[in-house]
Amino acid sequence: MAKIIITLTENASRVGCGCRIEAEDGDSTLLTKIASTVGFGLAGHVSEKVRKAIINRKKEGKNNVH
Repeated sequence: MAKIIITLTENASRVGCGCRIEAEDGDSTLLTKIASTVGFGLAGHVSEKVRKAIINRKKEGKNNVH
């Protein structure tokens, strides 16, 4: 059973997103390849969601009411 681990880290002014694949000893190369392909795709989606959340967070409280 391969595991896809997505980590979010926060530094002083940045948020980072990383993806790591952990394959067990009995996993086939096909399963490892599929897990890495899915993991890389998920990391891209998570990065986009994080970016949108940061943009929305910056917009809070800055509504123009003219």
